[in-house]
Amino acid sequence: MRQLKPDVIHGEVEKIDKGYRIRVNGDWLEADHVVVACRTAAVLPNLFPEIPYNSASVTCVGYRKTDVPRELPGFGFLVPRVERKGISAGTWVSHKFNHRVPDDKVLLRLFTTGGTADVLGEVREKLGIMAEPLFVRENNWPHSMPQYHVGHTEIVKIIEDMLKDLPGLHVVGNAYHGIGIPDCIKMARQVATRIVETATSSTSPASS
Repeated sequence: MRQLKPDVIHGEVEKIDKGYRIRVNGDWLEADHVVVACRTAAVLPNLFPEIPYNSASVTCVGYRKTDVPRELPGFGFLVPRVERKGISAGTWVSHKFNHRVPDDKVLLRLFTTGGTADVLGEVREKLGIMAEPLFVRENNWPHSMPQYHVGHTEIVKIIEDMLKDLPGLHVVGNAYHGIGIPDCIKMARQVATRIVETATSSTSPASS
């Protein structure tokens, strides 16, 4: 599988009379629009209301299909908080995204809070898979899961109202209208459409 190797560039943005100036690697660029995909507190510290985040740990475990004693129903499971140990939820990647897994293999993606030994012990207990896995991969994603607490809709409305006073500044990401990838894609498309419409209206004969 080909892996992306992105370059991470740190810069800064400042508001100017018409648009924004962005400093990257010592050079300044001027832009009419800036799209920010990060926590709201990092966009304008101490100004936008904070949306709380939790960290996530994901453990992926692969098995031979013949080592799984029964058919795994549906696409995954959630563990009630009162029963939670090292695993809080899991998905059957081989069911949900079967093009990612060979037909003779089973891939589990588990959201975890414990170490590898705890996770594998719980897989044996809950799913009855006693065989040793083909592989185990752990990934930690700090501050990646926004928490939609009671009042979240009102917080997002406040942020959107504040952005009206900062034309050209846009925020996207999983903190606002949904945590799933499709939600983020939808929001990004909406922002892109607004930017194009703004640019089109500003260059049309009626606006000159």
